[in-house]
Amino acid sequence: MPAHLLHATVRKLYSDAKYDWWELAEEAAITVDGVSYVIPAGFVSDGASVPFWVPDWLIPRAGRSFLPSLGHDWLCSLAIVPEETANAWYYTALQDAGVPQWQVELMYSYCETYAVFRYGELVKNDL
Repeated sequence: MPAHLLHATVRKLYSDAKYDWWELAEEAAITVDGVSYVIPAGFVSDGASVPFWVPDWLIPRAGRSFLPSLGHDWLCSLAIVPEETANAWYYTALQDAGVPQWQVELMYSYCETYAVFRYGELVKNDL
């Protein structure tokens, strides 16, 4: 049986290309809108996607936010659920992991803003 994501084990990757990345050491389970998913062992993430100019104490890439960020990366990389659903799951997972509420709000807001900049132009070109 896979570990629950917030209790899963990760291991540091040591390579030149991904010096600050980690991989999931075991399968991990998450539930999104009542549907259970298993994230396979070996899934790789850099934790929270934070602009380089944001200090780590404000929005940490690792720590309590790491495993929810890994789950969000997995959901978004495979487009398993709509982006709004993945972001809502992320918000709750950050709270469940014990991330301070002010950081949850900043991290969630960044996800929403990032999506506009990343996908806004694609949507506009599809019209």
